[in-house]
Amino acid sequence: MDDSKNLSLFKGLSNYIDKKEILISIVNQLEKDTGLDYTKVEIDAENPHFSEMLRRDLANHLKKVAGQNQTRFMHLIYRVDITQAKMNKLEMDEFYFHNLSELVLNRMFQKTITKRFIK
Repeated sequence: MDDSKNLSLFKGLSNYIDKKEILISIVNQLEKDTGLDYTKVEIDAENPHFSEMLRRDLANHLKKVAGQNQTRFMHLIYRVDITQAKMNKLEMDEFYFHNLSELVLNRMFQKTITKRFIK
């Protein structure tokens, strides 16, 4: 996989004026749903490397949780709200956690945008 490629989620951010606020909301939701901690990280909506860092961190975290405790992993996937149908579409190859992290980040984006429209 080409790590220089932007996530589709971050391409979607370009449609919004308040990109940084949306990205902060995504990171906050990611922390809440997965337990990752980005409190010491500067959130930069203009830096494509930031999106790659999020994806890599999340993929590594998902891989670690899945390797340690399958029940905890499935609870995390449930909490993030990834459907079983989407999980079943992922190929079990060396890019599995990379692709899963993209699904999770896109779901975070959907949650964030939905909350903004409901306000």
